[in-house]
Amino acid sequence: MKKRISIIMATIFVFSMMFIPVSTQAATTPVIKNNQLVLLKSDTYHLQMPYKVKKVVSDNEDLLYPDVGWGNKKFIDLWSTKKGEANFTITYKNGKKQSLHVKVVDYTNPVKYVKIGSYKFTFKKARNKNNILHKRLGGTQKVVVKPKKNWKVRDIQYFPADNGYLSGTPKHIKNNKKYTFRRHSVNDVIVCLYNKKTHANAQLFIRFNERPNSYQEPF
Repeated sequence: MKKRISIIMATIFVFSMMFIPVSTQAATTPVIKNNQLVLLKSDTYHLQMPYKVKKVVSDNEDLLYPDVGWGNKKFIDLWSTKKGEANFTITYKNGKKQSLHVKVVDYTNPVKYVKIGSYKFTFKKARNKNNILHKRLGGTQKVVVKPKKNWKVRDIQYFPADNGYLSGTPKHIKNNKKYTFRRHSVNDVIVCLYNKKTHANAQLFIRFNERPNSYQEPF
């Protein structure tokens, strides 16, 4: 009898997990309210989804052109340079499908600053080449993100490889903590934030150890 109850409870748990909204899956996924994903107008988003993505389709590719992440299929890469709205149909590799309304709003700076070691970064503009460091930055450094009012830091992702954020699975850094970075490869740090008042998601990119005059995606 106890074994049967355990099996029933386990089955209920599995099925309940299948229908959990994306916003509650993990702090690494974007926050979605009422099936709507709100993004700040920016160049590039590298959004982690709850499952591996097989295909993603937009009904307004002139505004939002999404693609399955190159290095990690649990990510969707998209570009949002204009205000507007689009509908996404996401097909996951496990057979699940998700319809998502995506709204792009004007960019507002979500942070006072981001600091890695002795380097301080500001994000007055979404596209800021000053956030690419051609100097070496490695070893153990403290990472500090100071969000502005109504903004919350949800995740700090670190991609330690020559391909940066295209490399695959990120490491996760805690705010106001020290972390050891690689010295001899391009490194991307992505700060993921959420505005509890406007429900907007933001991603801030920092790249260091970039070689001068080299390809500077995503900036």
